[in-house]
Amino acid sequence: MDSSLLYHAWGLRGYKCTRTEYKDNNIILHVEAKKRPRVCPKCGCNHLVKNGYRIRDFWGLPIGAKKVIIRMKVQRYKCKNKDCDYDQQEKIRFARGSCSYTRRFANYVISLLKDMTLKATADLLGISWDTIKDIHVRYLKNKYSPPSLKGVDCIGIDEFAVKKGYVYKTIVVDLKSGRIIYVGNGKGADALKGFWKRVKRNRIDIKYIATDFSSAYTSSIFENSVRRARCLPLTSFRFHLAMDTLVSLAGQFPLLGSVRDSHPLADIHASQTKQSSRDMRFVPG
Repeated sequence: MDSSLLYHAWGLRGYKCTRTEYKDNNIILHVEAKKRPRVCPKCGCNHLVKNGYRIRDFWGLPIGAKKVIIRMKVQRYKCKNKDCDYDQQEKIRFARGSCSYTRRFANYVISLLKDMTLKATADLLGISWDTIKDIHVRYLKNKYSPPSLKGVDCIGIDEFAVKKGYVYKTIVVDLKSGRIIYVGNGKGADALKGFWKRVKRNRIDIKYIATDFSSAYTSSIFENSVRRARCLPLTSFRFHLAMDTLVSLAGQFPLLGSVRDSHPLADIHASQTKQSSRDMRFVPG
């Protein structure tokens, strides 16, 4: 097979196809490197010799309904210099690390996932769901991790449950762009430690923070942000505005019924005005 076809079809540059095998619904391309290294990359001596090999299979771009397997003879080299301990296998340029697929195949999968589910993509290509998931996770990690905090000044903090409420995660969102900029384990103040470290390290000026009435979150906010800013408004999400409205109207109506509130700002002002914010009475209008 022509070497140019290997490059343009599957992204293999510097390799040659020794033979082609057809088995069931698979096309197996046996490839190996065109040139072998002569100089030791560690000591620079010309005493590099072969020291065994292994066979590795990689998923390549399919041809129609036929799956393509690139079967490579990965050569191992050893330096004969007494003062050098180099003994490694050759680098594979068309795949990443221990991945069982080529870079071009991964790009093809990502293009399919824009309009298809993981299961549909796996069924179409005839490979396992785990392989498709691995490609997707690596893509998301490379593209969005770690998310940039540049220009972030309005954030929202809340928790969500995983596995029917047994595991909790804390999420921080940029309220202007809607991007998820941090996810921490748990729903306590410790879950935000990593985020505040990034904020201090990048010298980010947080102006507005939206959160619920969680004492863990509010204590973490006041400890890490309010002490560094003269004025930091603490707002609430839409589904928490009802309680804020009740608190604000409590002083304008006759005191009949009891409403309990635990807003942190109300607690702070209560200590200054000697008026408890945890026992307020409100009459529905």
